[in-house]
Amino acid sequence: MRHLLTLAVLACGMMWSAAPRGVEGADPLRRRSAAEVGLRLGPQTTVITAPLTDEGYPDYVEFLNRRRRAGVKPEENFWAAMWGAMGSVGRIPEARRKQLELRLEVRIPAEPQIRELTPIAARLGLSADLTEQMRTTSSRPWLPEDHPAIQRWLEENEALLAAVTTAARRPKAFTPLFRLEGEPLVFQSLAHVDGARTVARMLACRSMRRIGAGDLDGAWSDLLTVIRIARHIQGGELLVEWHLAASVRGLAWAPLAEWLSVSPHPADELRRKWEELSEVAIPRPFHEAVESERYLYLDFLLRLKSGDLLLESWIGGKGNWAANQLVVSGMDINAVLTRGNQTYDAVAAAMKAEEHALRLRDIEKAVSPLHEADRRVGTDTDLVAAMARSIFQEPTTLLADFLAARFISFGVNNEEILTEDLARTAVAKGAFQLRIAVAEGRDLPAEGAGALPSDPFSDAPLKMARTGERTIIYSVGRNGRDDNGNGYGDRPDTDDIRLILTGP
Repeated sequence: MRHLLTLAVLACGMMWSAAPRGVEGADPLRRRSAAEVGLRLGPQTTVITAPLTDEGYPDYVEFLNRRRRAGVKPEENFWAAMWGAMGSVGRIPEARRKQLELRLEVRIPAEPQIRELTPIAARLGLSADLTEQMRTTSSRPWLPEDHPAIQRWLEENEALLAAVTTAARRPKAFTPLFRLEGEPLVFQSLAHVDGARTVARMLACRSMRRIGAGDLDGAWSDLLTVIRIARHIQGGELLVEWHLAASVRGLAWAPLAEWLSVSPHPADELRRKWEELSEVAIPRPFHEAVESERYLYLDFLLRLKSGDLLLESWIGGKGNWAANQLVVSGMDINAVLTRGNQTYDAVAAAMKAEEHALRLRDIEKAVSPLHEADRRVGTDTDLVAAMARSIFQEPTTLLADFLAARFISFGVNNEEILTEDLARTAVAKGAFQLRIAVAEGRDLPAEGAGALPSDPFSDAPLKMARTGERTIIYSVGRNGRDDNGNGYGDRPDTDDIRLILTGP
């Protein structure tokens, strides 16, 4: 009877005259207040109860900004210095640049300060294969005469790189999120992160050039700066920032392998170098990414319910958009919020497990109802029909799980991306241990002897292989299989995560 009443209410909702925005000739939906939609503030629904918008909804943007900037002084803030050094990267709107200057207490040049490689190479008549040149110069030592376009690129950005090297040493990082009119919180500009990635690529290239020239101190400074930049990027609230941080951190590992291969430093100095590196190289705990993403999802649901966001823009619907929108407009927002929070709680708990296999198992269990909701709704995305067919499931639960599946991206793939990040750091630690053993005249540890760090994918010690003067330290990667140190692209289906050291 309860299900039938729910479906009857939804059917009555089909008679509503309001039409979604974005449809030619239709009247726009009026944004409804929190009181009008019956929103109950609390830990099970909205999680936070303050601050609130004028319509009575939780202001997640202001909440996250207050949390992020708490205790961050301007002179400690990495992003304040980075905005000042990079200028208006992505040519952000003038009004936003002014707001950033006010909030960060820094002057931000109106023009981007990063000198791009493409126009520099064009001036030199050296525009061919720039992508390959960047890949080559960031993956092996080189000399200026070998790659004149890359060399000029670094020269023209020398002042910028010096400023960024200083900025990266700052202990904290904050740049504000912005409330974009008519857009959910998840739609945030990451122009500053994109600019920081470009700078990190330059530093990786310069680190390799310095190794080629024998400047090991300069090379170390550059690769350490790359890792510091990654740490600051990962301090953001968006899951995509965690992914981008992992990719930036990955730029440092090839220079690190080359640096370790030619380093003449004694064992004590190598230990100090590892301590310096490990302070900034360890990724943040997994579950923190889940907690940050939760607020983005809650904001998404509230915008759907209020009429500020169209479901059609997220899922399409093959002609069912009007009925689907009315289903969302008539949903029990408190029940849907509660169900979504339960899913996030389950995923966060899963991510706290120490072992990769346990995390995967528990994440699959947490998100399996979302996959089932997807299956029930089907490819035609007809919510009314799907809810009518759900005789043995509360329609509100089906709707909540379907919406969560549209947004909750923290599934198995994301866990594996973050585990890869941990594995790269573990491999780097193992490489330091091997070089320290060589510096002390000790034998290299036998594979499986337990002297190498634990592999985050297998929870067994990392593996090691020797071929001539090459020593490969590696993790088995996502497939869980020992591919003999072969990484992505080396052979079909190989994915070992490795560092290759040369020399004795």
